[in-house]
This record gives sequence, C-alpha cells and structure tokens, in this order.
Amino acid sequence: MAKLETLSGGGADLEEPPWARIFPDRVEDDGMGKEWRTTARRYWLKIVAEMRDAETLCTANAPAIMRLAIAYVRYDHALLKMTKAGAISRSPKTKVPMLNLWQTELRAAAADAQSEEMELGISPRRRASVGKVKKRQQKATAFAAYLNKAGHKD
Repeated sequence: MAKLETLSGGGADLEEPPWARIFPDRVEDDGMGKEWRTTARRYWLKIVAEMRDAETLCTANAPAIMRLAIAYVRYDHALLKMTKAGAISRSPKTKVPMLNLWQTELRAAAADAQSEEMELGISPRRRASVGKVKKRQQKATAFAAYLNKAGHKD
C-alpha cells in the first residue's frame, strides 16, 4: 500500500491521491507512468497551494482537485501525441485524411479542466464567486479564560 502524504494548513488536511494506482507503469504507455505521476503531483501541489492562498481549500474539494490534476496530465499527454503525429492523419484502411483522435482527447481534457477550474474558483475571474473557507476556531477553555483574566497572553 502506498504511503499517503498529508498537507495541512489553510483549514484543510488533504491526503495526496495515490498517483501510482492512477498512473501505473504499463508497457502500452511507453513507460510514461512515472512521468505522469510526477507531473500530476506537481499540478496537485500547485493547485492546493493556490487554493490555500485564496482561502478556498477544504477537504470536500479533494476529489475535484484530483480530477483537475488528471485533466491537466491528460491534456499534456494528448498534446504530445498530437504534435508527434500531426493534427491531420490518414485513415488506416481508406487512407482518407481525418482528424487525429488525440485532437478529440485534447479538447475533452481542456473542457474537463476548464469546468473543474470554474468549480474550484481557480481562475481569478471565477474566484469571487467561490466563498472562502471558514477556519476552525479553537474553543475557549476555562483555563484559557483564567489566563486571560490573570493578564497572561498565550
């Protein structure tokens, strides 16, 4: 079982997704699993840091943050494949020019990323529509009240 790293602060403790299970090393992926895991982790940390700075980070957003990081990785992968093969390719059977299928994946990943960004308030234009997360307030204890009365400060 993979060790999960927890990031704390900003009102939320988030466990980093298990990237090794999401992007395993497979032969058909040309051994890109490790690179995808590294890229997904980098995107995830960047998104979490940005949301923490904007005070919009909460544990309920963890699945959406993971989907956004995966959409970014999908976009990068599709862009790489499309630029290698070209936007237009020939059909295998009829040899008629056709749109490269990676172009479709590129558009789908971009649309997925855009909708998650809007949902999370990542873009500055949408940030105002997302409410800030209320930080947990520590309960005042009787001992703290006694110290405040006695003139002691934290």
